[in-house]
Amino acid sequence: MNEDPRIDRFRLVFEEHNATVYRFLYCMVGDADTARDLAQETFFRAYRAFDRFGERSTVSTWLCGIARNAARNHFRARKRAPVEQERDAESEAPERPDDDLLTRELRGAIREAILQLDEEKRTAFTLKILQQRTYEEIAAITGSAIAKLKTDVHRARLQLRAALSGHWRTR
Repeated sequence: MNEDPRIDRFRLVFEEHNATVYRFLYCMVGDADTARDLAQETFFRAYRAFDRFGERSTVSTWLCGIARNAARNHFRARKRAPVEQERDAESEAPERPDDDLLTRELRGAIREAILQLDEEKRTAFTLKILQQRTYEEIAAITGSAIAKLKTDVHRARLQLRAALSGHWRTR
């Protein structure tokens, strides 16, 4: 144990929520290296503000709000430049032995389709569908009304369905 109990408490927060924050950021930015950098930035910001965390929300909601702002700042800094398409060979390696080219191609198409959503739809969709958050949690993270979030998720689904329609087999 460290002499400072704050460090130990924050280490537990990091260990419990690091993967969730990374997955959220990866869905938001579509690049593993950028997501790792933004996750590190998120936890750095959270550590600096840890004493001010008043537990008005859950830790994961608080962290996702910080991560959302980090992603937003990232996109502002890049002035919405397209995400780099090239990946190194390691990031394209199959996760499971039965992964094949078509599975990777579909995953890439889904990732690109999600990145084509505007920020509000991408955030709402990622938090609701991919992170399985409640609308109340998403409202706390984004500051948006629940009715707007439901509309954003619905419209995101429609956009994704249209964008991915060429990847589905018709019988």
